[in-house]
Amino acid sequence: LYHLRMNPLAAVFWDYPELTDTGRLREYLRESSKPVRRWVLLRFLERARVADTFAYFGLDEIADALPSLRAGTASRKKWERLLEVYGGNDGR
Repeated sequence: LYHLRMNPLAAVFWDYPELTDTGRLREYLRESSKPVRRWVLLRFLERARVADTFAYFGLDEIADALPSLRAGTASRKKWERLLEVYGGNDGR
């Protein structure tokens, strides 16, 4: 638990330790194809805190991707509500 409090990315990428470094993750996202970027987004939507997700993805990108992602019911409902409240693609 101590490690997770020190680095919240460890909860998202517990099985990919190379992605628990902020700099490496940002570089990975910059260099990734759209399908890989969406895989990373899905991991965030299902496992990360909202604030941590917003550190890497904007509302519009989340709104664009959410309909096509295979997110669990609880995660999907949470993010649909967040998008409804905070906007994304002009309130979509």
